Amino acid sequence: VIYRIHGKWDDRVYVSRVVQGGRDDSEDEAVVLFDAEREHGPLYSMNMWLPRFEDLEAHNSLRVWQGVKEALARGDYETAVEIKTALEAAQKELLRSSQTAVASSDTSHHGCSD
Repeated sequence: VIYRIHGKWDDRVYVSRVVQGGRDDSEDEAVVLFDAEREHGPLYSMNMWLPRFEDLEAHNSLRVWQGVKEALARGDYETAVEIKTALEAAQKELLRSSQTAVASSDTSHHGCSD
């Protein structure tokens, strides 16, 4: 039996059983697993701790996408799209180069034999 858990961790979280078979898998009706308002009241909020921006690692998405966020906050949609496009191109190139490196690596150095 496979279950799917979905929802928002700070609102409602649901669980549903995935029924396998046929052309597509379907789900039974979702059951509420957690309801923040019911458990904690309507004014409930969860605080999320984040390190200072300066302390974020270089690959942290908050740091990587900061330029897009700032451009959107200014209403500069053209710059936001330019930065987003450049970031996505760089991510694709990084993925492509890492896949090439893995494919061309010599397995004899990893204790594998033919």
